Amino acid sequence: DDLFEHGRAQAADLDADSRKSPLHGVPFLLKDLDASLAGTREAMGSRALRTYVATETAWIVDRYLSAGLVVFGKTNTPEWGNHCTTEPSLFGPTVNPWSPSITPGGSSGGSASAVAAGVVPAASGGDGTGSIRVPASCCGLVGLKPRRGRSSFAPGAGHS
Repeated sequence: DDLFEHGRAQAADLDADSRKSPLHGVPFLLKDLDASLAGTREAMGSRALRTYVATETAWIVDRYLSAGLVVFGKTNTPEWGNHCTTEPSLFGPTVNPWSPSITPGGSSGGSASAVAAGVVPAASGGDGTGSIRVPASCCGLVGLKPRRGRSSFAPGAGHS
């Protein structure tokens, strides 16, 4: 369940792979909500799911992996993604790297904070009501919301 070790193994496999994909070897973090990776924990910011291990990999995560992104961790998210700040009781609040007194927003605040701090060049997010755009704005980044229907919620919520 250690995603850091998963990322190291994935990077080693990429080095041995002669095929170069567009994002070959780029370090990447998954938002811990709707970005399941089989065999890894997916708490969704909730104490109720703190030991849940995903049995399937989400369609979008398969796409990230196929593009060559190296997943080595997950980012903090509010419980079930239901708040405009990233302050779950499970993992504690996420800090804005520019100022601890300013929220990094939510629900993709963990991803925005990690990118703004220079931990990774990119991280995943979801945006039903501003959950990519608000954290990006709070952290001085550009956040792109994909057009509805451009990515799937499979296997968890249909095959759109």
